[in-house]
This record gives sequence, C-alpha cells and structure tokens, in this order.
Amino acid sequence: MLPLLMEMRRKWEKVSRLQEYLERRSSLPAKSGKLDNATLAWITKFISLIFRSTYHSRVEESVDITLKNLGTDYLDLLLMHWPIAMNPEGNHPLFPTRPDGIRDILHDWPLINTWRQLEALYKSGKVKAIGVSNCSQLKLEEEILPEAEIIPAVNQLELHPYNPQHKLTEWLKSKGIVPEAYSPLGSTNSPLLKDEVVLEIAEKHKASPAEVLIGWGSE
Repeated sequence: MLPLLMEMRRKWEKVSRLQEYLERRSSLPAKSGKLDNATLAWITKFISLIFRSTYHSRVEESVDITLKNLGTDYLDLLLMHWPIAMNPEGNHPLFPTRPDGIRDILHDWPLINTWRQLEALYKSGKVKAIGVSNCSQLKLEEEILPEAEIIPAVNQLELHPYNPQHKLTEWLKSKGIVPEAYSPLGSTNSPLLKDEVVLEIAEKHKASPAEVLIGWGSE
C-alpha cells in the first residue's frame, strides 16, 4: 500500500492541479428552487442512470420512469449497474431472493441481450452515452464486446488509492472505455479519509482529505 500512497504524494506536488479543481468546484451555480435542463446538466455535468439488475429485460421501462421523474427528455449516460440479471418477477422489485435467501439470479440470461437494449436507446436519442458498471475484463471480452455494435463509453468501478485496479483501468483505456470511479473516498467505514499520507497532503495544500482523494482519481 505504501508505494501507492507515495505515488499520490508525488502527484500532489503539482499544486496547479489542485487549484484548477478548486476553481472548477467554486464556479458551479448556486442552488435554486427550480432547475431547468440546462442548469441541471451544468450542476451535475451528467444526468446519469444506473438501472438495477431486475431491469435487464426491460431497460427502456427503467429509463422512461427516470425521464418522467426528472422532467427531462434524455439522459447523458446510462449504465448497467451489475453484469448480472435478477428475476424481475421475484419477491422484491430490486433485490429478489430465493427461498434459501440467495439472490434470485437469472444465470441463463445472455448479457448481450441487455446491451442491445442500451444500444437501441442510444440510437433512439433517449440516452447520449451508454456504459457498464462493475464489469471485469473477462466479462467484457466474453459477453459484450464480441457482438457489440457500440463499445461501452464507461465502466464504473470502485477506484481509490487502496483499490486502484491498475491492470483493468489500463486495459479499459486501450479499448477506448473510460474508467469511472465510484466510492472514490473509499467504501463504507474506509480508513482513507484518515490515512496519514492523505492528511499530510491535505494539510500541505490547504485542502480537505476528500479533495485530495478526488484529485488522485482525476489524474
């Protein structure tokens, strides 16, 4: 773990990057009681949806519900939450289980069937970009890329200094797929925000530990 944190220390010697990040953050418009599409897109950068695993056979339904709730006519980014389909007619709308308590997974559902629905939504204009989340290199190479018309724009992964996934992120970049971080501050009860190197860098650059970690992810 120490080499990774030392690498972070070297990155943060580039003070200009931190200043650039802080300036971008401070330039966001103030909150208001009503947001039109342009303002919402500016504040969030992307209006993004990650559809749940019980919607693998009805992706457009999930998108239409979200568009109605947001009061907009398109999404900037649509992601497949997990490369696993769960029973849409199970005992829970999002997390169905079998009688033994195990998740009710549809093991015979071809993942390419889900991806084709995303491609159709992209072609229809309801979404401006499509991608995946939590996909390994093997899952992409075997189940999506061989038959995909459109290469995923994004693979959203847990990425932070304790879990950098260097090999996977380099492979994704070689395929033109952007690695996007979730939990950049670490997952539940992560010690990252109290890590000694992170705190040292934050103090040196008058930043918060969270800003240091987000800056690491943006490199």
